[in-house]
Amino acid sequence: MKKLLSLFVPLLALFLTLAPLTARAQINEYLKLTSSKITVNFIGTPNVDLWYSENKSTWTPITESGTVVYQGNNTKTYYFKGDNGTNGFCKDANNYVSFVLNGGTVAGNVMSLLYSTNENPTEFITNTTIPTDYCFYGLFKGNTSTNYLNPSALSLPADNLTDYCYAYMFNTTSGGYINPAPQLPATNLAPYCYFHMFDGCGYLTTAPNLPALDLKEYCYAYMFSGCHKLASTVANPYVLPAEVLVPHCYEGMFQQTSTVTATTLLGLEIMATSLNDRTGTPIENCMKWMFKGYGVSGYGGR
Repeated sequence: MKKLLSLFVPLLALFLTLAPLTARAQINEYLKLTSSKITVNFIGTPNVDLWYSENKSTWTPITESGTVVYQGNNTKTYYFKGDNGTNGFCKDANNYVSFVLNGGTVAGNVMSLLYSTNENPTEFITNTTIPTDYCFYGLFKGNTSTNYLNPSALSLPADNLTDYCYAYMFNTTSGGYINPAPQLPATNLAPYCYFHMFDGCGYLTTAPNLPALDLKEYCYAYMFSGCHKLASTVANPYVLPAEVLVPHCYEGMFQQTSTVTATTLLGLEIMATSLNDRTGTPIENCMKWMFKGYGVSGYGGR
């Protein structure tokens, strides 16, 4: 079938390379943060059980917002685990946990924040269930350092997502020195699952493959908003493989806050075959503002 929006191919270099494969090797590892400063903030009252360790044998609980796990002239690595498999790691948009680093790296398996009990400390290796909505909402939100933060080795192994589970995960409003992105292997999406995930990450130059074929409302909405440095560095085009769109699925996905030169942008392939549903009814705002700021007209409404 003819791909929808092939007219964009000569205009858009959208940009995006596959994230490194290193995250696959991190699934057996606790969430691992390396930086010259690591702070844990509680926004609202998330009510989590959370510990950190430098050696994975002696663990210290984190009970107060603003806990500085480490600060020094050199970088150090710390591991994090939790017992939050019932209630999730974050409650909602007003009650969540945020890790703030002075640059560095984010690696290991995010599920260690849910499934690492005294009785079964490595359950996170095999348990990929995200138990609640908003589970990892805003997890690294607000990293404002001008030192680069590299989360490419972060493992997000869940295949079945929940509403808002990764929303605002790396959202920032200060330039966003975050690059490259981790892999996103999930194929069973949920409404708002990646909502604003990398919004404001202005230095993001590589982005992950998005393999899901069954989209949900707002699943990718504003996901790369403000990521104006995304650039294609691979021979093959970056593909959005879903053939059937849903309301708001790509809304604002690549929008920019200011006009971006589009003369060298090539490579995005959108495999959807129609902007209408199976009854012929227009799909509400499925591509609204998707390319806002790239000088592409005609897709402000749907």
